[in-house]
Amino acid sequence: MVCLISLARLRQEYYGRPADGELVVERTVKEAVHEPGHTCGLAHCDNPVCAMFFSNYLEDTDRKGPDFYPSCRAQLAKPRLRSRDVRRIHPAGV
Repeated sequence: MVCLISLARLRQEYYGRPADGELVVERTVKEAVHEPGHTCGLAHCDNPVCAMFFSNYLEDTDRKGPDFYPSCRAQLAKPRLRSRDVRRIHPAGV
């Protein structure tokens, strides 16, 4: 699994604010949990403290936590078909 996140908009300096290294690390951790969640099949969560909550603004990122809400965690626990399993079921690569 490969995920890519940009740190540019997570930095205070991007918005003309004083640098805050600790805050950018916290934001990076949250995004480093959020993006692989999508790769594993999770959609955005309605709970504003879940790592899968959609962040329109930095305040959204700052409010959410670095963990999945229980309903999102439960979705991750469900078995999923891998791409090679799909090819086995649908040889044409549907």
